[in-house]
Amino acid sequence: MDWRRFREIIQRNHQNEAEVEAALKEFKERKIWDGDIPKLMKEIGEKLGVFKIEIPMRDPDFGACFFKTPDGQYLLLNSSQPRCSMNFAFCHDIYHVLHGTPEHINEVREVHLNQDYLYHANEGRANLFAASLLMPETDFRTMAHHYGSHYPEADKQVAHLMHYFEAPFAAVLLRLYELKIWESADQAKELLEYDTRRIYTLFDECWLNRETLLPTMNDDFGRLMSLLAREGDKLNQNEIMSTYNHTRIMETIQTLYEQIRFNHD
Repeated sequence: MDWRRFREIIQRNHQNEAEVEAALKEFKERKIWDGDIPKLMKEIGEKLGVFKIEIPMRDPDFGACFFKTPDGQYLLLNSSQPRCSMNFAFCHDIYHVLHGTPEHINEVREVHLNQDYLYHANEGRANLFAASLLMPETDFRTMAHHYGSHYPEADKQVAHLMHYFEAPFAAVLLRLYELKIWESADQAKELLEYDTRRIYTLFDECWLNRETLLPTMNDDFGRLMSLLAREGDKLNQNEIMSTYNHTRIMETIQTLYEQIRFNHD
């Protein structure tokens, strides 16, 4: 991501603040617990009426896919991406759960996460929502001041904030500037050049656990198929679906899974 694009995102984030604040308020009103969002994704999904499934996918930049039908809401998370990116993708799609998706997207929303930070008006609001949810302003200011007073190097401050909030590098950097904690353009231009290898090295230099940079590789497919088998059996017994159609559906899902899943070989 270059500095011009980075600055444009910050400017648009300021324009979206009011709408995102309203979405955050709605989320907090519907949430009945306090806790660590990355550790409560399943519970949050259930509270919002979303069926969440994690599958390790071939494309590491594919973050998530949210889609809605008359019968329910579904969120597919890619567990082959870094944990911090999956956290961000989940929070990003909470915005779409609360506010829906534009009609032209046919109620399907895919999130592709990389250092370029996909930008579209609605996606920009969802990105700001995700950053605000993962890195609440008061807590973020407190921790930014804490690490700023302990580490003179800007990159080490970012690394510690990434580790603390379990958020992606680009999201942390944007948060520092959109909250006007940092203002130097030169500082941002240098850090925007950091790639995945440099961030890994940075974590090692800071003696930080790399866990948030690594994929979980969680795979819910087996549990999903067991659930579909049980539900299909009920439909068969009630003569709502034939055994033939049930088998065909299960085989189709298995084929799709084999096409998208991460290949360990």
